[in-house]
Amino acid sequence: MGEIALELAFAIAAIALGTTLVVLRERLGAQARAQGHGVAPFGYLLIGVILVASGAFVVANL
Repeated sequence: MGEIALELAFAIAAIALGTTLVVLRERLGAQARAQGHGVAPFGYLLIGVILVASGAFVVANL
């Protein structure tokens, strides 16, 4: 039971963080460029999609 709760918590956190990165990618990318990081909005989009996909994969296997 504890393992399922941990997997579900991971899935919820991954989907929430990934969705946030996808929605705010333009703002985060602009801020990163202004601070000299050079991370493009596409990078935030890619990481966000990976997080959402991994969360969805965990939920699908519960």
